[in-house]
Amino acid sequence: MFVNLEPCSHYGRTPPCADLIVRTGIKRVVVGTVDPNPLVAGRGIATLRKAGIEVKVGVLEDQCRILNEAYFKFITTGMPFVTLKLAQTLDGKIATKSGDSKWITGLKARKFAHRLRAESDVVLVGRGTLAKDDPRLTVRHVRPARKDRPIRVILDSTLQTLPTAKALTTGQCDTIIATTEAASLQREEALRRAGASIIRSDAQDGRVDIEAVLKSLAERGLTSVLVEGGAEVAWDFVARGLVDKAVFVIAPKVLGGRESIPSVSGAGFASISEAMQFGVHKVMRLGDDIALIAYPRRVPIDEHG
Repeated sequence: MFVNLEPCSHYGRTPPCADLIVRTGIKRVVVGTVDPNPLVAGRGIATLRKAGIEVKVGVLEDQCRILNEAYFKFITTGMPFVTLKLAQTLDGKIATKSGDSKWITGLKARKFAHRLRAESDVVLVGRGTLAKDDPRLTVRHVRPARKDRPIRVILDSTLQTLPTAKALTTGQCDTIIATTEAASLQREEALRRAGASIIRSDAQDGRVDIEAVLKSLAERGLTSVLVEGGAEVAWDFVARGLVDKAVFVIAPKVLGGRESIPSVSGAGFASISEAMQFGVHKVMRLGDDIALIAYPRRVPIDEHG
């Protein structure tokens, strides 16, 4: 038997997997990685070995950790795993000056984006994206793992979201609007009537405190967040070091323009040495577009690194 994560040895939502493996008479189990959950953490492997089953651990361990990256982050830190997804041109633009962005990428790339949504507990955008595009933030093109996922989260510091927004009126998934303590109670009531849940927190420089939002999502048992923009929201996550993985979908187009919209805006870093650095994990061809999957380098590297 081959498993990417150590079989559990405790009662949770399901009975212990290790006990079931013992009862089925399996003779050999190959385990990709040990479960970091303190309730398991080697106990499942010990159960199998005690029953006389041959167990090999650590096969394709790095790949197995990536398969379970959201679970590992949640179990070890109590916070969701954050993926920043940006669809942009070769020159790093996500829209023209007028806001026209349909479509920068092709159909294969858009299907890939929906697959990312289907694999996430949460899809998150800012109010600017909602106002400009009025997206449904649902999974299409691919079959979702669960009909009630991903939950839609909108960052809106002043509750300007309209109750008629598609993110509130379409799909079967819940919608959460994260705002500040200063936002209007009257607007909150209107949005609640439209079906939204509201998260309030103290403002950070007049904006929604995204770390508080992530903590609130974690308390709901949500382990993975897909951040889809816009540019200011992308900067907020980058600037605070909250990005665990970045997916850049790049179309072979050049928009140019001093006032066209970049994929990441905000204040920006003051120097190259301060820039957030990534290590490229994978590059995929999606029709004419490419997807670049990268992970932050947590330790600074020199110019030869």
